[in-house]
Formats: sequence, structure tokens, C-alpha cells
Amino acid sequence: MHRLVKDFLINCFKSNLSKSSDLRPLVATYHLTHRCNLRCFFCEECGIEQNKKWEAEGELNTDEAKRLLRILSKRFALLYVTGGEPFLRDDALEIFREAKQLPFKIITVNTNLTLMDRVEQALPNIDNLVVSIDSIDPKRFDEIRGVKGMGERVLHNLDRAISLQDKLNFKLLVNCVVTPSTIDDARKVMNYCVERNVKVGINAQNDKHGPIKDLTQNDSFKELVREMMHIKRRTKLITGTKMYYDQMFEFIPYKCYPSLTPRINAKGDLAYPCDNLSNWVPDVISIGEWDDIIQKAREMYGPIPDCKKSCQFQCYIEPSKIAKKPWIAFKEYL
Repeated sequence: MHRLVKDFLINCFKSNLSKSSDLRPLVATYHLTHRCNLRCFFCEECGIEQNKKWEAEGELNTDEAKRLLRILSKRFALLYVTGGEPFLRDDALEIFREAKQLPFKIITVNTNLTLMDRVEQALPNIDNLVVSIDSIDPKRFDEIRGVKGMGERVLHNLDRAISLQDKLNFKLLVNCVVTPSTIDDARKVMNYCVERNVKVGINAQNDKHGPIKDLTQNDSFKELVREMMHIKRRTKLITGTKMYYDQMFEFIPYKCYPSLTPRINAKGDLAYPCDNLSNWVPDVISIGEWDDIIQKAREMYGPIPDCKKSCQFQCYIEPSKIAKKPWIAFKEYL
């Protein structure tokens, strides 16, 4: 039995028979860089104005990034690479080639699709490409993303990426952040993708620990989610489980298992148990083995707490709910 399957089954039993918040990790998330070439108004962490801060923080060099990937590949079958904008790194292609040579089963990369030349060169080494699109109107895109002229470029690149899927054997997924002022934009993105047979999903705009108040009781937002659920019942084009979208309706606390999706920042520090709690284990590549890294984290910060903040990020909601009720998720994908 592959370790991923074994860990998943153990997690299912443990989440239902134990009160512990510490489950076996399944997906490693690595921020290749925190630098970005856009200035999205809803983003708290990245953006052009914050690049100097991230440059001062530093990031792993090419050899160090490869070493980190080798460490992760011994423990994880699933790798998720994000940013900032990963393709701002000059060595991104070399790093993705290295990742492809390692025993990861699925490599997923998140990009804003502004640097299509680099993306296209990297696609043979990527299984899933997640693209952030918040409007299909170039002018509105520029307003949301904060850089003039990016809308036309990115939407052109999106059509290019759609056309390359079969040729380069990767899956394209579109992600849309929904804010109170972009609900209609999100609906148009959803329809645009469905018409082109492209998978699409949404995330609610969050502050540090939860959805912003203007969304929690927003009838227009709830109507958008209903429309997505209607499409989800007819097609397989809506990413995410019904459990996740129900959570977007309710915005209620849930049992979070952050250890399922550990996150490592650009300079090689591990967020323990998640980046929202601001506990960091520094320089994990100097420790070497994943079990030793986690042991160090426990020595520094203790066991994973039963967090009551219930941030509404899909990377925590989705795996936590699937671990608790896997049979519901299986029904959707069978």
C-alpha cells in the first residue's frame, strides 16, 4: 500500500476516534518566493510594494531549494508550489525540473500567469497548474490586480494555457478570490471556464483568520455559491467539495487539522502548525529529515492546539473536512 493511502486511512480513523488535532501530513506547500509582480487589493502578504521586505527576508538559493525538495519527497507524494509569483525566480524552471525527477506523485503550481513564456517551458514538469483569475474583463482585471495592462496579457495567456492542456498533459484549474465588490466578476469567470470545459473554484476574501464581515451575510455571495453548486451537480468542473462550499455558506467554526498541509516559506522555515499562528521552525533543511523537523517543532511550541479561530482558507477547510468525512467526498468524485 502506498504511504499516501495508508496515511489517509489512518487520518480518517484518528479524526473520528480521537480529539487530537495532529494528523499525518499529506500535502507539502512550498512558497518558492514571496515576491510578486502584482498588487491585488485583497492580498495581505504579497505585492509589488512588499517586495523589498521579502528581499530583505531572503529566500533559499537554487541548491538549497533542491535540497528542500529532496527532503520533502521522502515524506510527501503531493507537492504544492506557490508564491508570491513562483515564476519571478530566474531558476524556477531548474527547480521544477528537479521536482519532476523526485518521487512526488503530483506536482501542483499556483501562478498569476503573467509570465507565460516561463510557465510554458515548465509545464512538462507540472501536473496541475492553478491560475488566479478574478475577472474576464481586462479593465476590471487591472483594477483588481493593481497593474495596468495585465488584464489583456493574462486573459490571452489563459486561452493559451487552455489550448496546451492535452498537448503537454497537465490539468488547468482556475481559482477566483471573491470580495464584496467582485461577486459579479467571479460569476463571469465561472461561466467563462465552464463554457471552455475548464475546472474553476472560488475562495472567499479573508482577513487573517476568517472571511471578511461584508461576505458572511451577503445574499449575492450566497447566490453565487448556489449557482456553483447547481453546476457542480451537473458537471465535474467545480473544484472543491460540497463540504467546502457549505462552509462558505455557514462561516462557522470547524475542526481544523493543519498538520495535513504543512507550509514552508521562501527562506525555508516551517509554519507550525500553520502560518496564521506565526510560529516558525527556522532553516528546516539544516535539520534534514521530516520526522526530525516535526520533533523540533514540538520541542519549540508543544503539541498542535485545538484552534478555535477557524480561518476559512480552502487549504485548511478542504483536507480537514475530508479527513473527518471521507465518504462524502468520495461520493462526489466517483
